[in-house]
Amino acid sequence: DDVITFEQLGVDRLVVDEAHSYKNMFLYTKMRNVAGIPQTEAQKSSDMFAKCQYMDELTGGKGITFATGTPISNTMAEMWTFMRYLLPQNVLQEYNIDTFDAFASNFGSIEESAEFGTNGKFKVAQRFASYSNMPELLAIWQQIAHVVLTEDVSSLREGVGTPRLDGGKPTDIMLDQTPALRKVMRSIRDTL
Repeated sequence: DDVITFEQLGVDRLVVDEAHSYKNMFLYTKMRNVAGIPQTEAQKSSDMFAKCQYMDELTGGKGITFATGTPISNTMAEMWTFMRYLLPQNVLQEYNIDTFDAFASNFGSIEESAEFGTNGKFKVAQRFASYSNMPELLAIWQQIAHVVLTEDVSSLREGVGTPRLDGGKPTDIMLDQTPALRKVMRSIRDTL
C-alpha cells in the first residue's frame, strides 16, 4: 500500500478548532474512587496528543493552536489535559506537574461529601472540591490560554448583546413546596 503518514504530509502548524472535543485523554493516576477523574479515553484524543508531541519536536513548541470557548467544563483533569497538549514535556517537568497526580496535589483539594447513590441511599464520595495555589496555576495556564471574559467583549455587555435585568440584578422567585418535594425532603432529613 502507498500510505502517507502524518509526518510525510509536511505539516508545520496545527490549528484545532473546537479543541474541547479532544479533552477526554487517558491519564494515569493512583487516585481511586475520586469523582471527576476520567476513567475512559477517546482514541481521537490520543491521536491528537501524538500529533501535538510531533509538532512540538518539529517547531520547538510553537506549532499548535487550540481554539475553544469551553476548555474546562467539568473536571480538573481537563485543565491538565490541555496543558499536556500545549506545554512541552520539559516545562511540565520543570513545574513538577508532568503527571496528573503531581498536578492534582499541587493545585487541587479533594473533599468528602454525602451524595445519593444509584440505590437511592446516601454514600460518602470523594471529589475535587476546589483549586489551590491559584496564582501559580493561573500563571502556568496563561502561558497556553488567551482568556476572554464576557465583560471583555463589548457586544456581550448587559444591554448590548444581553437583556437588561429588571432592577439591575437577578430576581428570586419563591414557590411553595409541593407535597412530593416535602416527602423527598423529609426522606433526606430522616436519612441524615
